[in-house]
Amino acid sequence: MIEVIYVLEKFYKLNRRLVSEYILSILDTYIFITEKYSLFYKVMDLYNRHPQINIGDIIIAEESKSHKIDSILSFDSHYKKLGLKVLN
Repeated sequence: MIEVIYVLEKFYKLNRRLVSEYILSILDTYIFITEKYSLFYKVMDLYNRHPQINIGDIIIAEESKSHKIDSILSFDSHYKKLGLKVLN
């Protein structure tokens, strides 16, 4: 999914709103099956609300929180905006 988002952003030059619509359309098909369905909906919401944060970091933050992890060791302070305590 990250690769699809990257190609839509970088190669096709689509804005985040359109990328999000396309990704959610893919998730809504019966052909695409993922065990992280609700996680991707949350990720796409954050992806739209935080244009300065890349999709990989958003996924890391949400996956961490889904495992009850509340801190991350990083130099990227934007994890605070995603609800994680940043340890550096």
